[in-house]
Amino acid sequence: MRRISGFTSIVCITLLLFAVFPGVSFMPSKVKYTEISSIEAELEKLAGKKIIVGVVADEGSLLAIYAAANEFGAEIKPKNGKYLAIPLQPEFKGKSPSDFTDGMFDFVPGKDFKTAKLVMNNVPCFLLVQKVTIPERAFIRTALDKRETQEKAITLARAALERILGGGGRAEDICNAIGQSIVSSIKINIASNIQPPNSSLTQRLKREEKTLIDEGDLLKSINYTVEG
Repeated sequence: MRRISGFTSIVCITLLLFAVFPGVSFMPSKVKYTEISSIEAELEKLAGKKIIVGVVADEGSLLAIYAAANEFGAEIKPKNGKYLAIPLQPEFKGKSPSDFTDGMFDFVPGKDFKTAKLVMNNVPCFLLVQKVTIPERAFIRTALDKRETQEKAITLARAALERILGGGGRAEDICNAIGQSIVSSIKINIASNIQPPNSSLTQRLKREEKTLIDEGDLLKSINYTVEG
C-alpha cells in the first residue's frame, strides 16, 4: 500500500484557524443571514485538520529509504555479508552482483582490504565497500523553513478563507491550497541542487548533475494528504 512515508510526519500542519492566520483581517463582503450557518459549518470543519506533506512511497521501499537517508543523512551498512555493492558502470545501475551468474565476476581485493572490486574482462563493474555515508540534504525541512514557502501558503489559504466568508468556499479549499503550495515549494527545493554536491562516482553514474535528481522519482513522489 502506498502512503505518505512515515518520516515526513515532521511536517504535519494542524489547521487551527487563528494559529495559521495570526492577526488576519477579512475583506468586507455581503453575506446574507441565511448563509451564516453554512459558513460556520465550513469553519468548524477546519478544527483539528492536518495536512501531511511528504514522500508517497511503499513502506520500506528503496524510494522511502533513499528519501529518509537524504533528508536526515545516514550511514548504510550491509545487512548480510561484508560488503555493499556500488555499480561502477551505467549498465549495472540498479543491479546487484546477485543478479548475475556465479563466477561471472573476478574478486579483486583492495590494498587496505576494506574495499574490493568485482571485475569482468578487466573492467571494474562493482565497488565493494563496508559502509556508505549519505550526507544530510534536508529537502523537506529546509523548504518549510523558508519564509517564501510560508508566505505563499498563507496567502493562498487566506484567499480560500475569504471565499468561505463570502459564502462561496469550502474548508477543503483551504487545506488543498496549503497542501498544493507546500508540495510545490518542496519540489522547487529538490530541484535547487541542495548541497553538499554528489561524489565523483555518483556524478559519473547519474544522468543529472544536481543532487537528489536522477530519473525524477523523488520529485514525482512528493504529495500531500488531509486528515481530520
